[in-house]
Amino acid sequence: MSPEEARTLYLGVLREVCPAADFVAIRAGVDVRTACPMGVGRFREMVELLSEQAGFPVHYDDADADSLLTLDGAVDFLVAESARVSLLGLDRVDLHRAGLHRAGLHRVGLHRVG
Repeated sequence: MSPEEARTLYLGVLREVCPAADFVAIRAGVDVRTACPMGVGRFREMVELLSEQAGFPVHYDDADADSLLTLDGAVDFLVAESARVSLLGLDRVDLHRAGLHRAGLHRVGLHRVG
């Protein structure tokens, strides 16, 4: 995933979760919750939708979610995570369906695809 694809994906998910957000206020390094006031439930919804659309697990209850608080953090996270999954040669859809977190891959005996 390129940085532009990651940015488009993130902003698209944010628009779905918070259509009335002030997208002009979303700048590098600024917490997106200032532009889109959201409580825990709405932020969790955003993380889950992002995980679904990205094709790999993004978890609300760990460092993944912290990376999603800013546009630049989210882009960096999505690009890096996409590359990591791709380098491992894992099928992203199967990985997502299995609900496996990147830190636990070595513990569950996943093998390269192809």
